[in-house]
Amino acid sequence: MTSPGKGPERFIAGAVDLGEVKARAEARAEAEKQRQRQARGTGSTPGGSAGGHGPGGAGVPGDSPTSGTAQMTVDVTEANFENDVLKRSLQVPVIVAISSTRSPDSQDIVQNLEALARQANYKWIFANVSADTVPQIAQAFGVRAIPTVIALANGRPLDAREGQQPKEQLQGWIDQILQIVGDKLPGIPDAEKGSTTQDEQPPSDPRLDAAEEALNNGDFDAALAAYDKIIDAEPHNAEAKAARANVSLLKRVSEAQASDHPTSEPEKTFAQADQYMISSKEEDAFRVLLDLLRVSAGDQKTQVKDRLIELFTLCDPADPRVATARREMASALF
Repeated sequence: MTSPGKGPERFIAGAVDLGEVKARAEARAEAEKQRQRQARGTGSTPGGSAGGHGPGGAGVPGDSPTSGTAQMTVDVTEANFENDVLKRSLQVPVIVAISSTRSPDSQDIVQNLEALARQANYKWIFANVSADTVPQIAQAFGVRAIPTVIALANGRPLDAREGQQPKEQLQGWIDQILQIVGDKLPGIPDAEKGSTTQDEQPPSDPRLDAAEEALNNGDFDAALAAYDKIIDAEPHNAEAKAARANVSLLKRVSEAQASDHPTSEPEKTFAQADQYMISSKEEDAFRVLLDLLRVSAGDQKTQVKDRLIELFTLCDPADPRVATARREMASALF
């Protein structure tokens, strides 16, 4: 991870074009509207346009107000990116974290920013972009390291910080952003602010909570056992399977750091693939394992195949990189 420091000039200059993500979200919204109109038999509305927004600068939303309830913390998707990130940044600064569940530094930053956002009480809001589930949005920001935190205001990036940072340092940086923005933004109207009561939070699964607690305590074996118990009872529980694969990856990386470098195949390739995954270089991880798969036989070939399948679990099933790697795996196997 890179050390904290002044963000790249491309952020300060507002040169990152976020319009492509916005356009895709608007196109999907318009397609859904068209589908609903056709279902009602009304057809399309003359003169309508995708999103119905006035023009803006590169990556800057139009003048339409936000809609819906504002939340202090947001998990970003392509569907909510425009309203909950770009448009919301017309009202208050939005602190965006580009994170990954495979990065312990990411999880620390996400937890700290969530806590700071609640304390700020809508002076700014926190938006978490998972590079695992929405890599296209992470790519739109042009980040070079995970985690990266980016401050947005008025639809444009202002500054960025890369790598792990203490909570106090994050707070100081955010205070600087608030001073720079000053009273240039109107703030979020009270009518749009969401409830802060804990009672409205969806109930959590105590089994998953127990596994997460074990992971937070550094007990990988207990976490794996907890996830195995869930999967035994619910073989199709995708959340538990993905979480187990993540814990397995973290355990292997931790053990590799505490021991001598592996000297035999496929251990060296497995370790290399794990490092690529931790660094969010999924294509490289798939590539080295596929190369090994093509020259393997017998039990080793089965081991490589199983490791690939486990790494696929850590990615969005709709990720085209996964689809491509699956095809190449099938070709190497058959």
